[in-house]
Amino acid sequence: MIASGWQVNGILTFQSGYPLIMTQGVNNVNLFNPTQRPTWTGADATLNDQTRADSILKWFDTSQFSTTPAFTFGNSPRVMPNLRSDGIKNLDFSLFKNNRFHSDRWNLQIRIEAFNVLNRTQFNAPVVQVDAGNFGTISGAAAARQVQIGAKFLF
Repeated sequence: MIASGWQVNGILTFQSGYPLIMTQGVNNVNLFNPTQRPTWTGADATLNDQTRADSILKWFDTSQFSTTPAFTFGNSPRVMPNLRSDGIKNLDFSLFKNNRFHSDRWNLQIRIEAFNVLNRTQFNAPVVQVDAGNFGTISGAAAARQVQIGAKFLF
């Protein structure tokens, strides 16, 4: 039970992941562009029925993409329609109390805020450069649960 005078706010965020843009590091066409699109087989590269641990090592089927040969253009679309990064499922929470004094002209606000309260792992996007050694793998995650306590003096 929360003591009187305390206010509670919560923000629940659900967001799908961003679409992936496949690239290759070597420009084989030599058209003054730093990157080039890779060659795609045209088959769906999504992997279903994977555990979360397996998806870190292989987010999508990397065998569907290859480095484009010299002096040819890649055929992969600018954005892969079915391949997305990990989405966001997040709960942020704040608890604060206003302490008014000096004839209600001054206010000392005590705040406790928690971000990613449920401590759900939110993976970064996988490596999308076809000629990289770790192509298709997840190499990191967003910050874990964070809690901060603060005071704000308003006059």
